[in-house]
Amino acid sequence: MAKQYKTELAACSSSMVATTIAYPLDFVKSRMQGYQIDYKTAARDAYHKEGLRAFWRGVVPPTLSIALVRTFSFRMYQGTKYYLDQQFFEMNGRSPLILANTPGRLPTWDTIACHGIAGMAAGAFVTFLSCPFELMKLNAQLAGKVARDKAILEAKEKVGKSHTETKQAGKNNTTGHTIAKEPKIKTPGSLVLFSQQLKTGGYGRAYAGFQLHLARDILGTGVYFSTYETVKQTLNNFPGAGLNGGFAVPIAGGLCGMTSWAVIIPIDTAKTTYQKARLAVAKGVHVPMPHLHYFKRASYRGLGVSCMRSAVVNMIFFSIYESAKTSIDRFVGDELD
Repeated sequence: MAKQYKTELAACSSSMVATTIAYPLDFVKSRMQGYQIDYKTAARDAYHKEGLRAFWRGVVPPTLSIALVRTFSFRMYQGTKYYLDQQFFEMNGRSPLILANTPGRLPTWDTIACHGIAGMAAGAFVTFLSCPFELMKLNAQLAGKVARDKAILEAKEKVGKSHTETKQAGKNNTTGHTIAKEPKIKTPGSLVLFSQQLKTGGYGRAYAGFQLHLARDILGTGVYFSTYETVKQTLNNFPGAGLNGGFAVPIAGGLCGMTSWAVIIPIDTAKTTYQKARLAVAKGVHVPMPHLHYFKRASYRGLGVSCMRSAVVNMIFFSIYESAKTSIDRFVGDELD
């Protein structure tokens, strides 16, 4: 049974560990994209105004949901990869998977295409599952600042009203104005926040920005898997590397994460901007879809922290993932990957 579900077991366990460790970087990235601010400002503002716990606000639901989504994604990727391998073999007599797992062989167009197309199929499939979960995560990450800004505005309005009444009463005000003290905000949990959003905007809000999410995941997952498998296969040829051993896996994991985010971040920025706007309006209010702008500085806001986060997550993830699969194979027998 362990052999039958080794992909799922390895993907789920490694995903939970990697997501939890790197979650603060994802939190800062969402604040940067949602409020058009830089990394230092986003991190400093959250820390000073909301405390260290803010960086892990809502971490449990996305950790569980990402583990679930990634498990389905890898299952879909594996199945599609084996199917494409058979199709390639029938067309030209070459098996991309045998080539990829043969020591001394370098990547070919067949191996790159096989892994890339399988990744795109997996990305398209899991978007239907992951879209509501990612929106829930974004809602939780932005909720603290939204609530804080609202409370500050209300406090300033009260101070202004009080100051006006004081002047009308003919009393002196030595300072001329009063600065409202920023209140401490305690936000509800992710599930409570998201259920409030669904009540306000309807159940269709769970799939707000689905088109952008789908485009991001198809492109990003294709680049992700093709980069990982290509880099891993290349590095496995270095002396002493061994098959999926040593430095090959963490380097390939880090590079695939950074490369995929560098490609998709304009789409992700547009998605975050659109979803933030949708979360802020009432049901039935139209929010225009943002334009995609590649090679425009504003579209790459958060690129550094996104690449850093993705590199850390995927170095940890693939190291645990490959190690878990190897451990299972050691007990129940090898299998072609």
